[in-house]
Amino acid sequence: MKIILASHGQLAKELINSAEMICGKQEEVSIIEFIPGEDLCKLKQKFSECMDDSAESLIITDVFGGTPYNVAAGIALQNEHCLTIAGASLPMLLDVFMLRCEENISIQELANRILSNSTQYVRSCQELSYLSESEEL
Repeated sequence: MKIILASHGQLAKELINSAEMICGKQEEVSIIEFIPGEDLCKLKQKFSECMDDSAESLIITDVFGGTPYNVAAGIALQNEHCLTIAGASLPMLLDVFMLRCEENISIQELANRILSNSTQYVRSCQELSYLSESEEL
């Protein structure tokens, strides 16, 4: 399963670098950077160069409704082997890398688990402290 990380600027590259510090070098990962001054045609070309229509691809973008997401969503809607999710973060990427190692996990199951787990990616220490205190009662 191929993972494509698309973002505004160099966020995708740095997220991959950080994730690989923790999980090790990853195979089947591509980065798409939407840089200032670039037009939509160039961005679509970058996606085309990364895509293999016969292979399952999970596209992760930085911002829902942003240009990389909009292009990726258009591709995913026309390709049954491709899914797109938005909201890229380091915890999400670590989750993706670990989950895709599971035998026989489908792209749909991977996306479903990422979406389900995503509520755990942003936490407050005050919330955790409160939960610890209430458990002691």
